[in-house]
Amino acid sequence: MSDITIPGVTSKVNSDKIIENLMKIERIPLERLEEKNKLSKKQKQVWQILNRKITLVRDSARKLYSFQNPFDDKRAISSDDSVLTATATRGASVGNKSIKVIEIASADRFSSKPIPKNEQVDPGTYNFFVGEKKISFNFRGGSVRDFADMINRNGKDDLKATIVNYDKDNIYFVVESKLTGSSNKLSFEGKSADFALQTGIMARSQSSNRAINISNENIKEWTAPIDKEAYTIDGNSLTLKSGKELKIDINPQIVTNTSNSENMILEFNIVVKNLLEKDIPVHTAPAGPTLPEPGKATFDNIVIQNNPFGVPVSAWQPPAIPEKITDMSVVFLGAGNKTERLSDLQDNEETQRIQIPLNQIANPFSSINIRNRNTSKEITISNIRIYNPEERGDIVPSNPASKASDAIVEIDGIRVRRSSNIIDDLLPEVTLNLRAPGSRNIDIRVEPDLETIKENIIAFVGNYNDLVAELNILSRNNEEIVNEITYLSEEERKSAMERLGILQTESSITQIRDRLQRIMSAPHRWNEDNFLTLLSQIGISTNSGTAGGAGISRLRGYLEIDEKKLDAEIEKNASSIKNLFGFDKGSNMVIDSGAAFEVDNYLRAYNETAGIISLKISTIDRDISKTDTEITNYNKKLARIEQDLKKKYGAMEGALQELEKTSSSLQNLSPNNNSR
Repeated sequence: MSDITIPGVTSKVNSDKIIENLMKIERIPLERLEEKNKLSKKQKQVWQILNRKITLVRDSARKLYSFQNPFDDKRAISSDDSVLTATATRGASVGNKSIKVIEIASADRFSSKPIPKNEQVDPGTYNFFVGEKKISFNFRGGSVRDFADMINRNGKDDLKATIVNYDKDNIYFVVESKLTGSSNKLSFEGKSADFALQTGIMARSQSSNRAINISNENIKEWTAPIDKEAYTIDGNSLTLKSGKELKIDINPQIVTNTSNSENMILEFNIVVKNLLEKDIPVHTAPAGPTLPEPGKATFDNIVIQNNPFGVPVSAWQPPAIPEKITDMSVVFLGAGNKTERLSDLQDNEETQRIQIPLNQIANPFSSINIRNRNTSKEITISNIRIYNPEERGDIVPSNPASKASDAIVEIDGIRVRRSSNIIDDLLPEVTLNLRAPGSRNIDIRVEPDLETIKENIIAFVGNYNDLVAELNILSRNNEEIVNEITYLSEEERKSAMERLGILQTESSITQIRDRLQRIMSAPHRWNEDNFLTLLSQIGISTNSGTAGGAGISRLRGYLEIDEKKLDAEIEKNASSIKNLFGFDKGSNMVIDSGAAFEVDNYLRAYNETAGIISLKISTIDRDISKTDTEITNYNKKLARIEQDLKKKYGAMEGALQELEKTSSSLQNLSPNNNSR
């Protein structure tokens, strides 16, 4: 039974093998199409990689000559970063400024007394204020943690609550403003005030504020007589004229050594006004005595005139020009049995807010004395008051961790206040970041950002070398090209080997490399005396001074950087280097020359929209699409051929089996059967 065959299953002639071999021959054109498509896809990927590298070179080139070039960047350097840092924009002026940080701005941060963890907060409407901003919400009641979460959800950028564990049974409830400055004080209203009092965040105020009015009744002479011409009063403001003095009586006097005065502040505003030349009094000659007419007599039309009266008057001698006096020791306090001199005022016309803790004034506080010895200035004092800055209505913080206050800095002898520690309106195009008070002046130096200039130049050269390496890889089938590139990872090296020489028939690849080399080595003349016109003059060339002869890598067009030379040239000639990379040769406010400009301008034709590389990729895409269609159609054809072969060989095997049957039947006819 071993010789039995089943058509389509077994075959003595091995038709399956025959069909397989025939189909291998038929598939040869298909394999060629697939190989062609594989190569096309690889070439497309190669062009895309080249396009990305060209884009990097163009981007780094534009950074060296566009309006955002680093040669106009500035940086601000602080002599003490722990006190003050600064940043400068491109428009900042180069120079030094001396700044003293007196105080930094802070925000209100209040803590409760220890309260039980299971403390419950009553339901109701809770109102908080941060300066003029109102934070209001309805709380349905719950734990202190629930209440803190509700504050944080509604407070957002203005208000924050925190729970701090005190021990296993008690916690601290901390509420704080997120906004600094004395104008952003945290205050409570209604249910919020009740909660603050209940938890010990706030307490009832025991002090009373007092405004000190200015009127003729409380203006008194000090050490010299005064008259009505010495000063003027406008509302609650008094202006003392040049060379005058007076005192403002405090009646009744203020006791300064009680517990109620502990947090009280004496505050008033001072303005020093410089008089114009025309406003300074000028002494002129007196008019002298007025004499009557001498008289006359007339007789027969004859007029006889009396002699004029003769009064001997000595020649007028103008008074000596007074010495010009500038004395900013102006304000004194009458306190106890003496007069205390305050610090000198600043000699500028800015409003100066004077604040003195009441408990630092001798008891009792009885007067504010002003002496204006200046020959060309008027002194104005206004808004005198004694108050507790911590009061929020009739309550004050019990445990303030920090208090809302302004930043105070002194610049050019002028003391200024700001509500934030980020100040951008003192120095043009410079932002100050206050970090801590300092006891000495901090120097802020604004200078060109030489480090950024260097980084951008190095980035340009690096991207340029990466592009040259890619052009060498694509245009030459030499493994040494890949091996001499030391910065490639193992995976990148393997990929580079696969791309090696893949575009060696493309003449444009060699043209790009040769043209770039000419641009980078050619002079770029932007001035008449040809000063600094070559990149090699700033340490950038194919032979930057490294020991040894002209290596193979240099002959391939790679650039090297002599970093010391580059640093020195940037420090000395930053503006000239800017012109070397990009210059307005036509004086039409458009950059039209320079190494970076020419590199960008030349490569634009290759990777811009509808550029050379884009057209190459489009052509490859069409070829891939066409080949894909041919592959699909040929696969259908092969399926038909294979089916036909199977049918034909199946029929052949069937016929052979029929013949074998017939042969077997004939062989079974023995001689015995024939005789019968």
